Amino acid sequence: MITVVHIDTERTWRGGEGQVHHLVSRLPADRFRSIVAAPIKSALIDRVRRDGIPVIPLRSRGEISIRQYLDLVRGVRHFSANIIHVHTSHGLVSAGFVRDRVRSGIKIVYSRRTDFHLRTGFLGISKRKYLWGADRIIAVSDAIRTVLAEDGIPADRVLTIHSGIDVDRFDWAADGVDVRQEWGIPTGVLCVGMVAALAPHKDPMMFLRAVEIVGQEYPDTWFMIIGAGTMWNNVVDAQRRSSVGDRIVLTGFRTDVPRLLAAIDVFCMSSREEGLCTSILDAMAMGKPVVATVAGGIPEAVGDGVTGLLSPIGDAKAFANNIMAILADHVFRRRLGCAGRHRVTEKFSIQRTVARTAEVYEELAVDRT
Repeated sequence: MITVVHIDTERTWRGGEGQVHHLVSRLPADRFRSIVAAPIKSALIDRVRRDGIPVIPLRSRGEISIRQYLDLVRGVRHFSANIIHVHTSHGLVSAGFVRDRVRSGIKIVYSRRTDFHLRTGFLGISKRKYLWGADRIIAVSDAIRTVLAEDGIPADRVLTIHSGIDVDRFDWAADGVDVRQEWGIPTGVLCVGMVAALAPHKDPMMFLRAVEIVGQEYPDTWFMIIGAGTMWNNVVDAQRRSSVGDRIVLTGFRTDVPRLLAAIDVFCMSSREEGLCTSILDAMAMGKPVVATVAGGIPEAVGDGVTGLLSPIGDAKAFANNIMAILADHVFRRRLGCAGRHRVTEKFSIQRTVARTAEVYEELAVDRT
């Protein structure tokens, strides 16, 4: 039996927390015991507690936190962990100190989900922290693995394991009529939507600029933004000022994303930075064609001209043109959506992600000293 403590220091629920939940829920119980260490008041710890998964409540989420360190030392000792799997960078320093304090044979795995280069500086993310704090780094896309190599992380420490989703959650035959009625979207019109945390790296303002262009050319088309975040007020203000604002629906944070996706005809992702983007995988599982930027690992998920259309980062005009190309041709729209469903089923299932992660754990457990 391999005991793994999973560290996630985020309080909100995003794609990364969904991946942690998938992983701890699906690792074979006859081979692995999973414990989740997360902030006391966090969406993840609430979810795993309801599932009966043991937890280590953290009193802090900072990069260098004595409280977090002490909570982890007690938890790792109590559960006699073999492996610490860190899912957010703020937990990596604490994991390294815990290993040195408790037992040198503990192995550390770190999942890297962002594609920006490592920052340097005393309090920043640095190459030294990665080299000291992680025996294996799991990059959720080849794009991230490339960035880490460019930043000097040895190739033998890094492998790619793409994020995965539970394809069976998504009923791509659903018509979304109930969702359209809920939000006042007329029956029979086309709807363009995005699911994302409203944060700068997702660039929702670029999406809204593209919406302005599309909305004027296609006056019957509606738009939906599903999500919340630090840019919520900016998005609300932009919607109010928009000439097509009466056709832009803002849902806020939702837990029923598959249901909402059924009402969307074209899915969009306007990111400036992106590890892989599980929201895109969700849309593909629903058979939706995707319009996205070429940020990070997105091209590994979206085949340009096969499952969707890609555009340069920050180019609202090109983004809008791609949306309109799909809106204009229902046969093309259907073909992209069907190809996306097939692609995500074959390459991005959560079963595949869990199996490959389990192999990493077993390799490290054999190698521990």
